[in-house]
Amino acid sequence: MKPYDPQMTCYPYTKKTDGHYLVVKKNDGQIFDKSYPYVDDSKEYKFKRFWLKVITITMAMPLMRIRTLLKKVVERT
Repeated sequence: MKPYDPQMTCYPYTKKTDGHYLVVKKNDGQIFDKSYPYVDDSKEYKFKRFWLKVITITMAMPLMRIRTLLKKVVERT
């Protein structure tokens, strides 16, 4: 089976089909490899993430439970 090639006939695209929207005009020398810090491991980020989880669990979960209970009550009447 031949892989799908989205080469269109009505618009002139390059031979490399993704070349028309991935044009790199400037290379600043930044290299994304396995040593690039994709996840922020700073203490400030971990602190903010912890408190965001605490707020989400203590506020959003009970509010959603109340919302679904009210929805069930309204459906019964």
